[in-house]
Amino acid sequence: MLSDFRFALRSLGRARGFTLVTVLTLALGIGSAASIFSVPIGSCFKAAKFPDDVYLVGGQSGPIPSTRLAWKS
Repeated sequence: MLSDFRFALRSLGRARGFTLVTVLTLALGIGSAASIFSVPIGSCFKAAKFPDDVYLVGGQSGPIPSTRLAWKS
């Protein structure tokens, strides 16, 4: 196994153009995948900033605050 690893490194050292293209392709692929998946994760898992957000799901019973009735008057 170690001899195969040494052989692979020697082969990559001889073909420097191929090595450069391969490393750049991997770097662009990994970087673009990380950026593409970080945007939805960051936007989907952040808490929404709504005032009195407990009323959005009906989690609180009791009288409606006066600020909610202000639009009717």
